[in-house]
Amino acid sequence: MRSLAAATCLVLLSAVQVWCQEGYEESVHLRDVDEHSTHAVFNMSVVGWPEEGRYGLWSKWWVQMADHVGVEKLHLSMVRGVWRWGHRDIQVPPACTLQASFANGTDIFPAWKVLVNSLSAATCASTNFLSPNTETDYTKPFLLPNITSEWDFWGTLPFEEMLCTENLTPLLALLPTNGRSGISSSLLVPQEFFKTRFHALHLTYTRKASMSIVAEGVYPKEKFKELASGGIDCPLCTSVPEVVRTERTVARQTLLEVFSIDKGDAEGSLSAEIIPGDGVKVVNLTLLLPVLFLQPYVSTFRMLVGKEWVKAPGVVSQVTSDVMLIKATFKASPGVPIHVRLRYDKRLLPLASYPPDANRNYYLPPSFVTTDATPTPIYNTKPAGVTLPTPDFSMPFNIITLTCTVLALIFGMGFNPATKDFVF
Repeated sequence: MRSLAAATCLVLLSAVQVWCQEGYEESVHLRDVDEHSTHAVFNMSVVGWPEEGRYGLWSKWWVQMADHVGVEKLHLSMVRGVWRWGHRDIQVPPACTLQASFANGTDIFPAWKVLVNSLSAATCASTNFLSPNTETDYTKPFLLPNITSEWDFWGTLPFEEMLCTENLTPLLALLPTNGRSGISSSLLVPQEFFKTRFHALHLTYTRKASMSIVAEGVYPKEKFKELASGGIDCPLCTSVPEVVRTERTVARQTLLEVFSIDKGDAEGSLSAEIIPGDGVKVVNLTLLLPVLFLQPYVSTFRMLVGKEWVKAPGVVSQVTSDVMLIKATFKASPGVPIHVRLRYDKRLLPLASYPPDANRNYYLPPSFVTTDATPTPIYNTKPAGVTLPTPDFSMPFNIITLTCTVLALIFGMGFNPATKDFVF
């Protein structure tokens, strides 16, 4: 009996230890970006992993979906607005972007398709358009398998994501608090969050380690002036939610700006400006151009040296999926801008490939830079749009109208005498 009781105690103790490996943490990071605005980052994370057959603090649906797809880690970002305040800690392009890595032996294309549709159903986001089988060309995603050693698949949409409460509420439902306590109920108010000039939602997952939901926005400075640690009530949190205030960054950060310059309806050029940050000696630039509606000419890749445009050395191009990758490496000096440009021709799309508003811009996929000081990609701070040649969509209507008019006149001229009784 004593041995049985001891064994039972050991089993219960090990179960308690496994259960205690899970935890839920919340924090708020505040940083003044100018005299009137504060950048607020709300971080809500589930850490640890539940034992087999139990889900603990984790969402049951999420654990089952991740195991079914075989995803090892992913990062989903939905960004609304343009970031205009220098460097950001979370570097993502201004669109709906998904990055994922899968377990060894997983067929990534079917797994990716299931993943994007599952995330679309769970978060009410546009990730379903990231499927490789998207039929409409104007919503065709930019998909890049194995673009980096960290991710097996990387995809982004060519249009800005429309964020609203229908995206925020399902994300918060994945947390143990279900959005009813802690940061999500007291500070992350949807009416205020979606009125900010810039706001974004991020979902980061690492299998058997953690899942984090991050919401960031640029609020008026007075909003969090009195907020301090200990003022947030969260019964499920492992520790008291922390409020961290940081000063404005003094060190110069590496910045990238990408612009498109139209030269009529037939051609244009892409211009990029890189401003290296402190301690940067080498800059690696990666431009992404969709070959669906652009014909880039790598031989026209030039960099500005003094007042002359010279051919840039060591430029490498690669076509992956429907995107051309153009990579170049430059020696840099902190604070000295690097200017490059590239010429392209515009393609005339089939009529069925144009969006409902044919005069809208097509957004280019986000280009990015890496440096010897910052191996994490730094994306362009605002999207570059290209205006494509647009045919006159009223011409089919005019032709149909003219043809019907002529046929009606001919038919009337023949039908009228054929039905009359002529009296002689």
